[in-house]
Amino acid sequence: MATLAPANPWTLVYEGYDPAAEGLREALCTLGNGRFATRGATPDGLHRTPGTYRAGCYDRLASRVAGRTVVNEDLVNLPDWLPLTFATPGSDWFHPDGAELLDYRQELDLRRGVLLRELAWRDDAGRVTRVRQRRLVSMADPALAALETTLTAENWSGPLRVRATLDGTVTNHGVARYRDLRGDHLTDHAAGDGDGLTWLTATTRSSRITAALAARIDAPVPGRPERDGGRIGTEHVPHLEEGVPVTVTKIVALVTSRDPASTTRARPRCAGPGRPPASGSCWPRTRPHGSGCGNGPGWRWAAPSWRSSCTCTSSTSCRRSARTPSTWTPACPPAACTARRTAVTCSGTSCSCCRG
Repeated sequence: MATLAPANPWTLVYEGYDPAAEGLREALCTLGNGRFATRGATPDGLHRTPGTYRAGCYDRLASRVAGRTVVNEDLVNLPDWLPLTFATPGSDWFHPDGAELLDYRQELDLRRGVLLRELAWRDDAGRVTRVRQRRLVSMADPALAALETTLTAENWSGPLRVRATLDGTVTNHGVARYRDLRGDHLTDHAAGDGDGLTWLTATTRSSRITAALAARIDAPVPGRPERDGGRIGTEHVPHLEEGVPVTVTKIVALVTSRDPASTTRARPRCAGPGRPPASGSCWPRTRPHGSGCGNGPGWRWAAPSWRSSCTCTSSTSCRRSARTPSTWTPACPPAACTARRTAVTCSGTSCSCCRG
């Protein structure tokens, strides 16, 4: 069950792992920055519906449904940058669905825009490993996202396999009612590695927008690249000492062919001058990812005073669409209410603040 921490109304906390509730958790724990957003899916679960969506990246496909041709347009589910899992010696890759979990907690820090997950797992040999993860979609650089994983062997020492992947095989099939429609929007996959990076590109079938991801893994030991169809990743084998934490950080850049300077920006954004040199520089301490948020104007705009500012006749629609504005939103303003301080997204016709 989701609960709001009474001491901190900016925090949403889930205790325990419930595969049947993962869809709702993923939706509520989505992180975004106004350019792209990623659902709060686990990096390693079996019952997961990953989704990464870029503002303005749409595609149209024709489907045969009940003997008729139906044309549908979707906001495209782009390649999944999250996958990261691990395995103790002699064990299969970890996933929470079939693991003996001693502890499991997921927390969304709304003020800082960080999703945290903590768990303790005991394998078949009785080895207990504690995992702490932090995730963000950067407000300081709208192309970057990061996942930090800290692993601690509580009662054992030895090698631990860690696999980090970019997955281009995802589709738009997350909603059951739409699964009769085509969702295979991505094609022309390409992948490679070099200079400490792995990269993957894919292109939408009709709109011909190319999305490019580049990932850098900061780990105690270098990784071995692995390629499997529309997926590419690296496997690392750090040595864990009992009680000593080891951190693996995955930093990803996502750009599209509609961004300035083309998709080749993915590489310099992830590893070039000015990019985060180490995991510590990615994580917000008192302000979320940059000077555009925190206790500044961005959060004041998001105050619930929008109810009295907007006289929309369809208040339910506006209430569901209330959102926290991003400093990147002015560059991507589809359907944004012109009275930006109301923090409301509407159709542009129903609200008095949008007329004229």
